[in-house]
Parts: sequence; C-alpha cells; structure tokens
Amino acid sequence: MLTVLRDAERLAEALDDQRRMAWVSVYMSHYSWVTGHLAEARAFGERAGAIAETLGDSVLRAVSNYYAGAACFASTDYRDAEGFLRKAIDALEGALSHERFGLAGFPAVMARWLLASSLAEHGEFAEASGYGQDGLRIAEELRHPYSLILMCWGLALLHTLKGELSQASVHLERALALCRDW
Repeated sequence: MLTVLRDAERLAEALDDQRRMAWVSVYMSHYSWVTGHLAEARAFGERAGAIAETLGDSVLRAVSNYYAGAACFASTDYRDAEGFLRKAIDALEGALSHERFGLAGFPAVMARWLLASSLAEHGEFAEASGYGQDGLRIAEELRHPYSLILMCWGLALLHTLKGELSQASVHLERALALCRDW
C-alpha cells in the first residue's frame, strides 16, 4: 500500500494537482496512523488540512482533521486532538454529517467518538457526554453498525473513566451484540 501511495503522491506532484495531493496526504495519514507512525500521521493530516483550507473543501477539511486528531489521540496528545476533531465536526454541518466519503465509518460520528474520548481522558465529562450523545444519535439515525460500535466504545470509555462501570457495561454489551450480528 505504501508503494502505491508514494506513486500516487509523485503523480499528483507532477500534475501539480492540489486536491489529489491532499487526498494522498489523507490516505498517508490513515496508513501512518494504522501502522503506528503517529508523528507522520499527524503531519500528513495537517498537510491535507492546509490544502483543504486553501481549496475551501469541507470534505477534505473534515477527513484530514479527523486523521490528524486520531493521530494526536493515539499519542495521548488530547488537547491537540480536540482542536483537530472540533475542526472536523465544524466542517460536517448539515447534510454532510450523513455522508461517509468512502470511509469505513461516518466522519461526523468518528470525530465525535474521539473527541468525547479525548475530553473524557482529562476529566471534561459533561462536554464529553454531550459529544458522545450527539455522536450516538447520528449513528443511530444512520443505522450504521461500525459507527454505532465506535460510539458505544467511546461512551464506555467515558463511563469507565467516571467510575460508572455499570453504564460502561451497557455500552460495551451493545457494541458486542452489534459485532456479533454484523
């Protein structure tokens, strides 16, 4: 996959196609995040986000900020994660919140999952709960198992960190049932 992404990067540069460069950076961010290269994941996400801003592309802005935020969250840089994830959510207003843009889950839900989780990690439980409930509502409206599972996981983390293990269990059991059914 890395070879293909590097080839795509060279082609986009040769064409001087900023939109393609941004999408390659998004996919490089995702690849780097999944493979544990978190500093690179963040840098690629930031690069894609900067291009998205110059292009005025809300979809690119949302997806690039989601992956930059995910990299920050994974490296326990929760404050920076929150900044990126808030930008992702802001870019997904209205009908865009109900689009997947080719991703495994809905970015409007995934960004809320990680934002709620990040806020919970440093004790901002009320705000975390608000984003978590909003993400759960969107995932339920969309009836998308993967997005629902992520949101249940995020809410379970929130309740675990609050010491509400019975509430955490409710969300984890729901996620497990979705995994088994799906």
